[in-house]
Amino acid sequence: MHSNRNRRRNLAVAITGITAAVTLVGCAAAAPSGSSAINVDNNKKVHIALALVSASLPFAEETRKGAEAAAKQFNVQLDVIGPPIIDPPTAISQVENALSTGVDGIAIADEPATLWTRALKDADGKTNGNVVTFNTIPVKGSPVTSYVGIDAADYGTDVANETVKASGIDKNITGDVLVGDCFPGSEPLAITSNAVVARLKQLLPKADVLPFFDSKITPADNSAAWEHAIAAHPNTVLTIDTCDQGGDSMLKAKQQSGMDFAIGTVQTSPNILAAIKSGQVAVAVPQHNYVVGYTVIRMLADAIRSGKKLPQGWIDPGYTAVTKANVAAAVERDSGDAGLATFYKPVVSALWNDLGSVTKPLSEVQK
Repeated sequence: MHSNRNRRRNLAVAITGITAAVTLVGCAAAAPSGSSAINVDNNKKVHIALALVSASLPFAEETRKGAEAAAKQFNVQLDVIGPPIIDPPTAISQVENALSTGVDGIAIADEPATLWTRALKDADGKTNGNVVTFNTIPVKGSPVTSYVGIDAADYGTDVANETVKASGIDKNITGDVLVGDCFPGSEPLAITSNAVVARLKQLLPKADVLPFFDSKITPADNSAAWEHAIAAHPNTVLTIDTCDQGGDSMLKAKQQSGMDFAIGTVQTSPNILAAIKSGQVAVAVPQHNYVVGYTVIRMLADAIRSGKKLPQGWIDPGYTAVTKANVAAAVERDSGDAGLATFYKPVVSALWNDLGSVTKPLSEVQK
């Protein structure tokens, strides 16, 4: 995968100082300016489905809320589907059912991408090409060539960078560094986790950075896995988990063990935000999942109404590093739908001001 830090930094907005008062949900629909402007009739209702990797995960819930905001703004009948747990066969069946209802377009979290080749081809044919993937990059050769999401390797590198920076760990530190991955069977997660490990080895050359371990997918199993890992490594100095539930599990293990080690996580929760404020957790680096949901629905609505092709390529939604310095704004962001919309409005505005300029060739992120 290719690295382009500047592109993501332009979309990764610091929380401090965001004071936009107008929420996306309440805005009147308008075409973006610049080369991406499309003349559309927003009075024409369109029917779009959003297929999540799992309906129960926090990042998927935020994606749904972004999609719902765009659906309200752009007069879209939105169907949100997704299995209760990560279950590709069930997810594919749900997409097939959605296509049978005659949706005009569909956004799909094609995880893992190798299992979705036939389903994406079918969706492309049944929607006149109005298919976009998110969370996972479509495989080479797929008829679907529109992707909204991160570069998994770059993201892992940045999670490591942000964690070491926020924790203030010295490069000469010794001790064990643990990285958890709750679903090693996920290619994007494995890429991210391996990138975290590789970067930590560069940043902390004297520490024992262990290969990532299976931290288990359910919250209870994840918590038990981290409790066991910490008990087995009493010299732990830093931990990172690349899954949503890992943050709470690492924090619980730290509190129960009485040990003092730095924690980096990829998602916020009330417990994590409070722990960042108190200094027990160094940083959370959540992706802009709300922006993903908003963008895929707006892209599809514009394409369906205009009759033009979707933007071909890769759109990176970015991320925000939440530290003690800006945690108050993150708390406000997570307070409800209005908080999410207000927080992400500057990110969405920057992206849609000229979508063409931020849409990069899929080859830059596709293996």
